[in-house]
Amino acid sequence: MIELYRRIQNTGRPVDALALNAGIGAGGAFATETELQEQVQTVAGKVIPDSKKAEMHRQMAEPGSAKED
Repeated sequence: MIELYRRIQNTGRPVDALALNAGIGAGGAFATETELQEQVQTVAGKVIPDSKKAEMHRQMAEPGSAKED
C-alpha cells in the first residue's frame, strides 16, 4: 500500500483515499490443486451475464436478505 501511495505521489496527482480489496484467493491449478467449492463463485462469475450478476447483487444488498441461522 505504501509503494502504491509513493507511485501515485510521484505522478503529482493528489491522493484523497486509498482502498485495499485483496480478498481471499485459492492458489494452484484449477482442476488438480484446488477444491471445487472454492472455485464455484469464480467460475460462475465468468459465465453469468453482467446484467444477471447485477440483479443478484442488488437482491443480496436488500435489507433483510441475509440468511439467519
